Amino acid sequence: MEKSFEKVYTVARRIKLARQINHFKCPQGGCYSCRPYERIIKGEGEKVAVSDTRQDVYILPD
Repeated sequence: MEKSFEKVYTVARRIKLARQINHFKCPQGGCYSCRPYERIIKGEGEKVAVSDTRQDVYILPD
């Protein structure tokens, strides 16, 4: 249990630092899970609504 905690905590600290300096590089060079978000950041998405939980809702062209 302690070993697992250390692994997760180490990654969490790296992510926290990356967010603080606004620099995060994916170790895999990008993945299918991030592609929609990357497209939105590049301006390809159109914001169409804000959900009840205050999340922005975008649509992406194919």
